Amino acid sequence: MSLAILSRVNAGAPWGEGLGGLLEIPTSQIASALAGRGPSGRMLDERAVWVAQVFYGLNPRATRYLIEAVAEEFRNRCDAEKWRRNGIGDSELEAFYQRVGCVICLQHFGGYHCPACGGTATDHQHKTCKACNGTGKGERRDEERAAELGLSHDAYRKTWKPRIQPLIGELESWESEAAAHVRYKCN
Repeated sequence: MSLAILSRVNAGAPWGEGLGGLLEIPTSQIASALAGRGPSGRMLDERAVWVAQVFYGLNPRATRYLIEAVAEEFRNRCDAEKWRRNGIGDSELEAFYQRVGCVICLQHFGGYHCPACGGTATDHQHKTCKACNGTGKGERRDEERAAELGLSHDAYRKTWKPRIQPLIGELESWESEAAAHVRYKCN
């Protein structure tokens, strides 16, 4: 469950049902829910906390921290896999990692609405949108991402897209972890 869906859950309905209502959880309760142990008995990963803080607007610095965390995760994957840089020089590498972090966070939190539901996450019958799986988010075109990263479309599509796509899933898993934590603590 994402934070967006969690925010639309009707307060009187069981979790995951009654979408369309607004969950009345004060931000102070959300902030305290992000601390402490969750349903798994462990503390919430700081990256998941930053996702929630960005989503709920709890910490103005959380966006910067999250971009840096995504960039660091990408840098670590590049180093671990010994990926060739394909035209990115040493002096440009750190800036490239930061741009990747920005592009991924922009994709996740930006206003790229699903064309099928217009960002509402539901279809005209008020059921979960199948095109976006209820996230309300649309995908950026490869040409747009390539331009944002300062790459040619071919270089992005052939080399960097397969490396960047898993990070979008990683950010979504951090969000799911934060949503589960908030749900557990505020239930």
